[in-house]
Amino acid sequence: MAATCHCVATDRHFTGVRAQEELARYRRRGPTGTARHLLESVKVLGIAPETLLDVGGGIAVLEHELLEGGVQRR
Repeated sequence: MAATCHCVATDRHFTGVRAQEELARYRRRGPTGTARHLLESVKVLGIAPETLLDVGGGIAVLEHELLEGGVQRR
């Protein structure tokens, strides 16, 4: 079985235009969808991380929100 690179599909899906649209939506409405649920869970559980590693965070909504919420470094 040949190895498959998903980079091409990812690049087609997450374009610069899409990133700009998501960023504009985030600035208007704040975190939505999965990001909102993750952030709410972190708050409910009382997790207070000092360090953040954001992998595959799109326009980095989680990173921005967690840094604003007190995470010390990324």
